[in-house]
Amino acid sequence: MAVMLGVDLGGSSIRAVLTDGAGALLGQGRAAGGNLRSSVGDPVGNLAAAVRAALDGAGLGGDAVAAAAIGAAGAAEARGAEVAEMLGRGLGSAGIAVPARVVPDTEIAYRAVAAHGDGVLLLAGTGAIAVRHRDWVTASRCDGLGWLLGDLGSGAWLGLAALRAVAADLDGRGPATSLTPALLAHLGVTAADPRQGLIRAVDPLRAAQFAALTPLVAEHADDEVVADLLDEAADLLWYTVRTLGLSNSEELVLAGGLLAGGPVRERIDRRWPGVRHAHQPVVGACALAAAAVGVRLDRHALTEALG
Repeated sequence: MAVMLGVDLGGSSIRAVLTDGAGALLGQGRAAGGNLRSSVGDPVGNLAAAVRAALDGAGLGGDAVAAAAIGAAGAAEARGAEVAEMLGRGLGSAGIAVPARVVPDTEIAYRAVAAHGDGVLLLAGTGAIAVRHRDWVTASRCDGLGWLLGDLGSGAWLGLAALRAVAADLDGRGPATSLTPALLAHLGVTAADPRQGLIRAVDPLRAAQFAALTPLVAEHADDEVVADLLDEAADLLWYTVRTLGLSNSEELVLAGGLLAGGPVRERIDRRWPGVRHAHQPVVGACALAAAAVGVRLDRHALTEALG
């Protein structure tokens, strides 16, 4: 039995899965994020912890793994060598001897559910990107530039936009919003001048922590200020995917936590009804690992096993 390791390494979390060609779930592990720029803590240690948990769950050692593949946020050309070196250290410390195929996280998300190798993926999680695929690999892309330069409509963008709306409310230069007291309480801001307390609370935050505010934002979707932010997030994401020239005859796949459900997903659904979401992108990583050893993975079976 060939054992494959697939890893979905995102900015907010890491998921490692061990499977065989039939799509049986042998073991899985989770850890905090592994993006060098946006994640909190030790990305290398987080990856190793997720892989060790998967191996422990399967009752296997690292030498049992025949092939490995990782879909990694930040694995595009700009920082690809740095990311690959980091991942190698993480896998090595978990006892994995085989070299891993490393691809952008967008490629495993698309491969997880797409019916054809040619199509478009729109991902919105901590970051945001649209990618056109040809024969399962990236052909062109729009955004994915990081939260300082882009990631428009992403979880980080929405969380930061919400913070700015609250700051504007507190400062008297923006409309009142029900998000203000909720967000201040969430951040533990109790200062006499909440504006100064907000500055202190926000100053150490990174992109993944901005994105972590989106569930709270969604709870206030009926608030007029928040509704405008949600509309803008959906508009920005749709503009990103349309920039790639998406036609009505092409396959579109959604991915990322922001598009798994909730108010932003609802706004996208109105524009493209029936679109599928890759809610288990790690399946794509497992399929890629399986292909490396000539095995065709039963993606449906593994997706069902993961729940």
